[in-house]
Amino acid sequence: MRRLIQRYVRIETIAVLVAAWLAGALGLGLATGAGAVPTAGLMALGPLLGGLLLLVRHHLDLASRIDNLDRDSKRTLDTVQRSEPTSRRRSGRRSGSWRRCRT
Repeated sequence: MRRLIQRYVRIETIAVLVAAWLAGALGLGLATGAGAVPTAGLMALGPLLGGLLLLVRHHLDLASRIDNLDRDSKRTLDTVQRSEPTSRRRSGRRSGSWRRCRT
């Protein structure tokens, strides 16, 4: 579903769909002789639904970025944990460099 939304929900696609919705709602309202309020209500649904689709796409993009950051941070943490024991074995004791930086 995420790939489907990311493939077809683009700003250009939404703009075309909203314009078609507005034209269709106006044409339907004029053809049926409906009043101004129902026609305006139907026309307001187009931009509202278009904005909702763009919001869903934006949230999916953010979720994929967060997932990438999580994966990168886990990879970095694993690398640090693997390299830390070897550096301690080489020096024979813990480094006290943080004490020198504080003073």
